[in-house]
Amino acid sequence: KRRIDQLPPPSGAFVIYLGVDQSAIPPNCPPHLQFLYNYNGPIGENNSLFVSVSKPGDGRAPEGKATIIASSFTDTQQWWEGSKENYDNLKQQYTQKAIARLNHYFYLKPETIIHQEVATPRTFAYYTGRDRGIVGGIGQRIPTFGPFGFATRTPIQHLWLVGDSTHPGEGTAGVSYSALTAVRQIERVKTIQNSKLLIQNYN
Repeated sequence: KRRIDQLPPPSGAFVIYLGVDQSAIPPNCPPHLQFLYNYNGPIGENNSLFVSVSKPGDGRAPEGKATIIASSFTDTQQWWEGSKENYDNLKQQYTQKAIARLNHYFYLKPETIIHQEVATPRTFAYYTGRDRGIVGGIGQRIPTFGPFGFATRTPIQHLWLVGDSTHPGEGTAGVSYSALTAVRQIERVKTIQNSKLLIQNYN
């Protein structure tokens, strides 16, 4: 508990989902991009954007259309403060800033943006039930990664941990590996217990 209390606060995410005309996508656009606008600024709060772009024929958009999904880490607290009007204004500010920055690379105009949705920490809290809408678990830093991270095994018998707060961290691959590790450890415990039981019965 003391260690958990000393952890830095986990992050949330602001995500913008765009359905666009194919003309909004530059030629030879890679499927994933990472933008950092101010090298002295935070890794988040729309100063950095991780972007995924559909490719023609991949099934994510009709012919002649494309999808752009851009996400940025964000402090969850600011999204829960104030009134509904404060929240709506903040969401609008983040949306406009994200589109303006994406427009440096993509061609995003009213005539090329067909559909638009955004998600904030409050969105993730509503649909996933995660406290304050955090994403990515505790965040993988040197003090919380690898041998210093949170293990799947706990001091409490029959209690195991899986998910993005355990090693190796967030993402589908990370969470799946965490679950696989827990299953293997449980199977090993069961094997040892069965072996001891066989020895006792033999004796």
